[in-house]
Amino acid sequence: MDTLLSVVTVSEAARMYEKNVRSVRRALESRHKPLEARQSGGDWIITVESLRRRWGAPKHPVDTSTLACPL
Repeated sequence: MDTLLSVVTVSEAARMYEKNVRSVRRALESRHKPLEARQSGGDWIITVESLRRRWGAPKHPVDTSTLACPL
């Protein structure tokens, strides 16, 4: 998987899993199946793999339309 596609923001994760942003933020704080993430400025960057471990396969794929060099 492309490195840039292996991480997503909180809002992207919410769209991918049809969850609200608050649910994703609560998952960041949870000790049960913790998400691998780090804060960058005002946003959190989360690994797609840790989202899969917590919630399974995403309902929607990672949005590649925002990449500077689309695949």
